[in-house]
Amino acid sequence: MIIKPLLNAVLSLIAPGLGQAREGEIRRGIIFFVIAIIISPLLYFLIPDFAFLYWIYAIYVAYDAYTLAK
Repeated sequence: MIIKPLLNAVLSLIAPGLGQAREGEIRRGIIFFVIAIIISPLLYFLIPDFAFLYWIYAIYVAYDAYTLAK
């Protein structure tokens, strides 16, 4: 069923690591979330020219949650 992987991907786009935590990978989800908390202000406020890197990270986390649920 494709609904579970898509739901995990969307949850991870909303809050990085949430899709992983939903699959029972709590430690992995926390690590992804902490990384997002650290890099988002750095990229947006200190290095704004590279803010697009956060979206690459968010897409990677969503893809990871998607493949974890498959």
